[in-house]
Amino acid sequence: MKRLDVDYIDLYFQHRVDTSVPIEDTVGEMKKLVEEGKVKYIGLSEASPDTIRRAHAVHPITAIQIEWSLWSRDIEEQILPLCR
Repeated sequence: MKRLDVDYIDLYFQHRVDTSVPIEDTVGEMKKLVEEGKVKYIGLSEASPDTIRRAHAVHPITAIQIEWSLWSRDIEEQILPLCR
């Protein structure tokens, strides 16, 4: 953060969830950064509905990044309703 000349990171994403590590552990560590004031919000990229639910149970997930286009509309069935 010193090199970026910032006091905190606005949004900290975990890109491509590592399925070999429980999401609860990953988000638990990210939560510590929020509690320390180093990060404001947590986001996930390319996460399944179950992973989002489990992560959100540890700490609120503010942002989700998932492909959505005319050719890829899978998120409309489960992800969008979950996020609402």
